[in-house]
Amino acid sequence: MLDIPEMGQDPYNPGCYIEFADNSTSPLFVPSGNTTGYKGVGQFTVPNNGAVQVTADFDVRKAVHLADSHYILRPTIRLVVNNEAGRISGSIANNSTYTDIIVFAYTDGTWADTEDDEPVPPASRFPNAVNSGKMCEDGHYTIPLLAAGTYDLAVAGYDGADFGEVLGFISDVVIESNKTTKRDIDTSALEASP
Repeated sequence: MLDIPEMGQDPYNPGCYIEFADNSTSPLFVPSGNTTGYKGVGQFTVPNNGAVQVTADFDVRKAVHLADSHYILRPTIRLVVNNEAGRISGSIANNSTYTDIIVFAYTDGTWADTEDDEPVPPASRFPNAVNSGKMCEDGHYTIPLLAAGTYDLAVAGYDGADFGEVLGFISDVVIESNKTTKRDIDTSALEASP
């Protein structure tokens, strides 16, 4: 459970805030934080007399949103069983005009044409993405903590925090538990749709 908003104040949870790189802060509202709390979402089975290691995965690109002048945190976090998770990693040849490239992983066939639409708060852009990874300065990216299965990748161009466009897709990337799938990306050679 999180602190309850105080009457007569802007709608935010006392003690809940977002801190920026320059050490400034802004209040962070957590819908239902004072009633149902912050919730972990995921499925796993604990064997008799056994244990399961789980990671709580927090993707800030999906979790924090700016609505008017208020920052909003989705009240859920994704739980992933460690020994069942794999990842995608590779290099990106950025042949676009964008300074930043972010790669979003979608469970096969779940991309919708509205995924990159301007979101209506508290929704986020790319709402059905399972996880994402940003191109680092050395040109590499990693999308961790993906359950075994088949994924489609949406490659998006950004200038800093400003979304530009979806540059294209890579379809049918197979992830195996406890393994890294290598998938290099050339932004000039992407599929038009997943």
